[in-house]
Amino acid sequence: ENRHLPSLLEWASIRTLTDKQKWSRPQRKMMGKAGRVHGLRSALVMAGLVAVVFAGVTIRNAVETERLELAVQNKEQQNANNAKALVESLSAANTADVKDLVVEISEYQQWATPLLKEIVADENSSLTARLHASLALVRNDHSQINFLLQQLLAASPDDVPVIVAFLEPHREQLKNQLWNTIQTGSNSQRIRAAAALAKYSAEDKQWEQEREDVVTAFVSVPASESDEWIEILRPVGSLLADPLKQRFQEHSDERSNERPIVAAALSVFLKDKPETLTPLILLADNDREFQPLLAALRNHRQSVIPELQTLVGQSPPEDAEPAERDAFLKKQANAAVCLLELGETESVGPLFQQTPDPSLRSFLIDRMARLGATPDALAVKIKQESDPASRYALILALGHFDAQNLSSEQRRLFTEQLATLYRDDPDPGVHSASRWTLRNWRQADLCKKIDIEVGKAGRQRRQWFVNSQGQTFAVINGPVEFLMGEKTKTREPKKVTLSHSFSVASHEVTVEQFQKFRRDHKHDARYAQQTDSPVNEVSWFDAVAYCNWLNEQEDIPKDQWCYEPNDKGEYAEGMNIAADFLSRTGYRLPTDEEWEFMCRAGSTSTYGFGEPVELLRRYAWYVGNSESQLWSVGMKLPNRYGAFDMHGNAYEWCHSLYSSPAGQGDVEVKPSDRRVLRGGSFYSLSSNVRSALRFNYLPDVRASSFGFRP
Repeated sequence: ENRHLPSLLEWASIRTLTDKQKWSRPQRKMMGKAGRVHGLRSALVMAGLVAVVFAGVTIRNAVETERLELAVQNKEQQNANNAKALVESLSAANTADVKDLVVEISEYQQWATPLLKEIVADENSSLTARLHASLALVRNDHSQINFLLQQLLAASPDDVPVIVAFLEPHREQLKNQLWNTIQTGSNSQRIRAAAALAKYSAEDKQWEQEREDVVTAFVSVPASESDEWIEILRPVGSLLADPLKQRFQEHSDERSNERPIVAAALSVFLKDKPETLTPLILLADNDREFQPLLAALRNHRQSVIPELQTLVGQSPPEDAEPAERDAFLKKQANAAVCLLELGETESVGPLFQQTPDPSLRSFLIDRMARLGATPDALAVKIKQESDPASRYALILALGHFDAQNLSSEQRRLFTEQLATLYRDDPDPGVHSASRWTLRNWRQADLCKKIDIEVGKAGRQRRQWFVNSQGQTFAVINGPVEFLMGEKTKTREPKKVTLSHSFSVASHEVTVEQFQKFRRDHKHDARYAQQTDSPVNEVSWFDAVAYCNWLNEQEDIPKDQWCYEPNDKGEYAEGMNIAADFLSRTGYRLPTDEEWEFMCRAGSTSTYGFGEPVELLRRYAWYVGNSESQLWSVGMKLPNRYGAFDMHGNAYEWCHSLYSSPAGQGDVEVKPSDRRVLRGGSFYSLSSNVRSALRFNYLPDVRASSFGFRP
């Protein structure tokens, strides 16, 4: 009956939850009686409880099933969400990161694939997004291959290796198309096809046939991309070496832009072949060509140095044509720079000394900085060098370095070192070389300050001095000998002895300096545009008048003056030259012999710096670089005796008659007596600024290219 159900449920609970062995005797007796009285009902109730239990299990199973179904649905949505997020990341990623993202996407491939295909098919998607989606699909979807090949042939250097890697499983299918691209494609397409084939087929014999086209494509890439392409082509670098060498060995305007990238490639592809790299570094023309090859040769120092030492000790072939001679000298200069950079200085030191033909030294001066040598080594060697000619050359070599590329500490130390040399070194060549370098480093004001200090101190034990007008003079202590003139088919140079001492101005007289003497002088400003350019429109008479004005400014006694005005007090027809002018201390014009001695500066070569015409623009203003005008004095390199602009800029009047020996004096000057002009000018050809060349004009002639130095 229903009224007994609570008791039965309670009993059932007790039976279930309580161990009857722990009941008391009265409890067991009571519960047994209850069981007999209610036995039938108990059985029925228990049957109901069993039914309830089974019903509970069924309910629980239904709940569990529903829970599992919900979990599956949640997992599906989560996977779809993850796939979408990864695909979105893939679209916005850098191509270099695609590989890792594709690995992650592969875990959600079934959800990602439709999204990726949608991106590839959507023309509104960015090209980068389509590329990345295609890369993610290509493993299982071969229809992406053609699209990716198109993208490869237009990809950036950074993207090429990524695309090549994804297409590698399909390389056999792609090889023929890639070789065909090298044969028929543009240079941009060729280099990318070659990049893929370097990965897929580095041993293919077809490289022998196609490597010329590959190299043509390689040298056309922008310089900013060269390192990437060199690394990509490394597997086939040895196959490309021969055509690369041929291009590097060809000196032409067409190849000048290619040579740096070729040098960089060869330094990588042939890094273990110093016997091949050494001849190539001798052909380098600038630091972009020289430095990569030098970096590769540093690992082979012991095998390279003896070969370079042998080369710098040789001489050009005696019968060599000028081009052949200059090419040989440039190789020697490169070898010398290479030795210095490898720490081998002993065999290079003698190359900076004075020789009858200083061509090699001049090339070495010119090429130290342009090949990217280390300036600190030069500064140290300048301190250690006792030979003045070597100091002169080393200072000029240091001056070729761009001060803006030096550290602030280097600029400070070098400037202090040069300022000390400029002020104190007794040699005129060292003095002028220091001046040129300081001026080149925008320290002209420092030079002016030192000039004032030195001028006030008076003439000291130096081979140079600064006069009251701020003009620097190189002192030549006689007697001195030199070979005057040049060898021709009919004439040999003659030995000349200058037994007297004399001093020659380091610069031509400037517009500003001459106008202190003659304020109303009308120079031709069309050509002499700067006040510190050589004065022009000066006759021989004007020049000697200036010399006597200098005598006045310096308080030189009149009995030491070399020129005497005519009866009208003018320097014109009827004026006289002192018979003993060579022994007088007054200012005058240099004799023909004195001028050539100063211009040659210890050389017997065509120019004071040697033979190579290509170096003339470093020392002279002439038709090849002057732009048809006179230029500020002292801009070009000084010669060994410290004289600037001995070649070109302005013609220079000399004391001498064109037809008489230098010692002739005590004569009345006639307007018909032609006087010597030397050095050529800003509009002269290279052949007309030679050390030995003499010109002549009447002494009253003025011209836009005529100047002088006292």
